[in-house]
Parts: sequence; structure tokens; C-alpha cells
Amino acid sequence: MTRIFLLCLLVFLGSCAGIPTHPEISIEPLPVDPADNLPGFVVSESDLSFPVYFDPTDKDVADAAAGDLATAYRIVAEAVGVSAAQVTWAQVAFPRDPRYQPPRHQELTRWTVPLDPDGTLGSVGKSALYQLVPHEQVHSVQRNFGRLPRWYAEGMATWAGLKATSVLAPHIEAERRAILARERRDATEPPNLMEWGGISVKPEAVLRQMTPEQRERKAADPSYSPPGPFSFTPDDFVSDESNTGARYAASLALFEAIEAEAGTEKVTAWIVEVGRLPDPKKSEDIIRLAKEVTGVDIAIMLR
Repeated sequence: MTRIFLLCLLVFLGSCAGIPTHPEISIEPLPVDPADNLPGFVVSESDLSFPVYFDPTDKDVADAAAGDLATAYRIVAEAVGVSAAQVTWAQVAFPRDPRYQPPRHQELTRWTVPLDPDGTLGSVGKSALYQLVPHEQVHSVQRNFGRLPRWYAEGMATWAGLKATSVLAPHIEAERRAILARERRDATEPPNLMEWGGISVKPEAVLRQMTPEQRERKAADPSYSPPGPFSFTPDDFVSDESNTGARYAASLALFEAIEAEAGTEKVTAWIVEVGRLPDPKKSEDIIRLAKEVTGVDIAIMLR
């Protein structure tokens, strides 16, 4: 009886303090995949469902993070105007081995939240969990949007992702904003957001990280794109990415400028309308919709 009372009290106090609670969350183990290098489970909460993988010795860390992931995905989905149930969320893994590489035999992206050597979630892992994963899961939503200009895709991902970060880890949000502000302040050239996206990865850089089966599929179907994430060095890129930090900052500033003038609901409505544009989405159409939906002319912000 005492334990039940204390549990109820903690849930009540968490709700009063604005801390997300998940009384209806469930965790079910995934079937063992001999080709995978980590076991996993499926997290379900109402209409939301997503997979999580973990080091066998550290399942408790993944269990504890499941509720925060659910909160992040719901915040992201609401910000961009989609149903969380309709998104195929990328996988998330909690490995202890710093050399961990996701399996390449599958067709889903798997992002890593690295654990410290003692199996705890240290500063690097927390940054990945509360900032990287929400940002990248916006890109999971964008898979249903089609091809987007990079300034729009990254601005949307940074804007919506930081909304989740601000709820779950405000200090990490502040750290990320400080980094972006410094990148923009120290830039030696304008962001030129409309030109962002000319970067491309050398085909051989991806090819060397693909499985033999994926190489065969790529040879038969040149349009096939294997799931990531992949690791690249500066030599793997065709174009210069030296101004990338300033561009992330500028694209976020664009979204937040619209939000400040027109409100969050108008930004969300703009995102929904952009998703309805023919594929590929063109910058001029996105600019036009911003004016029509939010009343804000963003053309000058893209220079």
C-alpha cells in the first residue's frame, strides 16, 4: 500500500511540476535478430510506437529513457503538424561500446545514444538523447514530405527539435543555442541559405560502408538509397561545408522570426502546406506559402 501511495504521489507531483509522466507506456521485447548486434524492445504509448535497442547489460538505461523519447516525439509531431502515429520513427540505440556501428542489413536508420564506460548516461549521451535525436527525428517526419531545400529541412528540424529539448533538458537547449550563436557570430561570410544544399557525398564514401547485398541492390537500382547513419571524413564531401554552423543558426533564426511575428500555430500551418507541395519542393514555392500562410516575407532572410 505504501509503495502504491508513493508512486501515485510522484506521478501527481511530476504532473504539477510540468515533468512528463507516462502511466500508460508499455515495453515489449523485439524478436531476437541473429544479424543484429543489440537486443531491442518496442515502446508503445496510446497511438505512438517506436523501437529502442540497448546493450544487454544496460537495459535499465534504455527503459528509463523510453518515456523521454515518447515525449520528444509527441512534441516534434505537434510542432510540425503531423500525427505521431503516422511517422516511421528512426531507431535509437544505447550502446556502451564506443566503436558500436549499427547493422547495415536493415532498411531503417538507427541513431546512437552512447553510454559511458560504466554504463551510465553521461554528458555526451544526454546531448545525443535530448538534442540530436529530436532533431534527427524531424528528418524522419520529412521522409513523407519528399525532397526539401536544405535551408528549410534543417531550419524545420532545428526549430522543432529544440522545442523537445527545451522541455526535457533546458540546459542542453541553452548549450546548443550558444554554439549556434557563436557559429553565426564567427562566420566570415553570409549564410546564403538559398545556396545551401549543393554539398554532395562521393558515391564511394557510401559504397564502402554498404553490405554486399546493398551494393548488389544499388547496382541493379541506381535510385536505391541505403539507410544510415554513415560516417564521413572531410575528404568524402565534394563541396565545402565550412559555413555549415552559421547556416544552421540562420535557418533556425528564420523559423523563429516567423514564430515571433505570426505565432507558433502559423508556423505549423506553413509546414503543413509545404508538405502538400509537389515533389521536389522548390524554395520559391515555400517562400510564397510563408507569405500567404503567415504574412511574413522571408525572401530577404535567405540571402
